[in-house]
Amino acid sequence: MSGGLLPEFADLLNVTLLIHHPETDEILDANAAAESLYGYSRTELRELTISDISTESPRFHQSKAEQRISDAANGDSRSFEWQIRRADDEVRWVLVSLSRVRLGGAAYVLGEIQDITEFKRRTRRLQLLHRIIRHNLRNEMTVVMGRAGYLEDALEDEDYERQAELIREVAQKVGDITDSVAQIEEIATNDSTDFIPVEITGLLDEYAAELASEFPEATITVGGDRGEEAWVFADQGLRYAIEHAIENAVVHNDADDPTVTLEATADTRAGRVYLRIVDDGPPIPESEIDAVNAEGDVSDVRHGSGVGLFVMKWCAESLGGKLDIYEGEAGGNVVEFTLPSLETHDDAE
Repeated sequence: MSGGLLPEFADLLNVTLLIHHPETDEILDANAAAESLYGYSRTELRELTISDISTESPRFHQSKAEQRISDAANGDSRSFEWQIRRADDEVRWVLVSLSRVRLGGAAYVLGEIQDITEFKRRTRRLQLLHRIIRHNLRNEMTVVMGRAGYLEDALEDEDYERQAELIREVAQKVGDITDSVAQIEEIATNDSTDFIPVEITGLLDEYAAELASEFPEATITVGGDRGEEAWVFADQGLRYAIEHAIENAVVHNDADDPTVTLEATADTRAGRVYLRIVDDGPPIPESEIDAVNAEGDVSDVRHGSGVGLFVMKWCAESLGGKLDIYEGEAGGNVVEFTLPSLETHDDAE
């Protein structure tokens, strides 16, 4: 039973419902579906504001929510996309429809909320795949054909070795992009039945050894508390994410001896595991970070680090986590994955 403004049958509906004060963003009541979506009890929801259950982005500021609620109270019903933050810190996309209603003789604003996270993720994947096919692959293959033609005309010229090298480099880029697309599709089709327990610190040791031989010019080490284990429930996507993060940190570092530090820490109280890849390279362009965070144009994504960033983001989200990229205290980049711990998954089961 709702025990509030909503009728009892509201708890039988699969639609998430919130009742707002018509002049503020105050939440006055919620149904059972709202508890499930937001991860808070209805008692807790009644004590929260919209900013408490929204992401920190300026696009989803409390003032904008208040204005839309006020418009709905004045009869201007509207629907819009919004980004929420659940009690467990998971970010979800929702479609919100606000309308004026009367309950018990008084006027309120009814919010109907639909979870559209999967739709948004699939849309972003399609945008990226379209971008890759329409622009990156086409442009790279144009270079291949052009250089091949040049090579045919200059076989007797000493420059032919460099032209052959360029062809190999571009072909390798095309192969890398194709691999990333295949990984994206694999992540999109996997479900929780493909997950197994994984101890991240040991996994980092494994990758540090493998990639050290692949990139002998780089120093790749595993830091943090070596006596601490950090367990998560994951699939192959976690390995893809780590590979891309390390390779980006090395390949896009213009130093003669790039340094990459891998760290994994577990916060048992929060039920979170934090995986960080720290480098001393140049900053990742803000345009690429914005594009990955759905705040920029996908056309800003380059075929190099940008595609890898998308793979990392979707790997993290497919595991119920998130990806953050920021500048380190001493410069360089920090790529941080926040993932639910294995204990958190067990509790959910």
